Amino acid sequence: LSVCNLLRRAYPRHAAKLAARAADVSPDTARAWVTGRKEPGASVLLRLAARCDRFADAMEAELNARRAARAADDARARCGALPD
Repeated sequence: LSVCNLLRRAYPRHAAKLAARAADVSPDTARAWVTGRKEPGASVLLRLAARCDRFADAMEAELNARRAARAADDARARCGALPD
């Protein structure tokens, strides 16, 4: 899931405008994130998560999904490494 999808999930309506307010950036900058032309830096992502529960929840859901996928991959790798 990309940052632009996280922003759209957190802000279904007026994503660029609301993300710009939450991140203290210009609407043009936020619009570039929402369209996928640019991505915010880590400090901006942390600021968005700290100021917007919906963004933090969307980010946490994505992290949990990636952790679950990694755990499943690790489990498959361990099973494949067992002797016959």
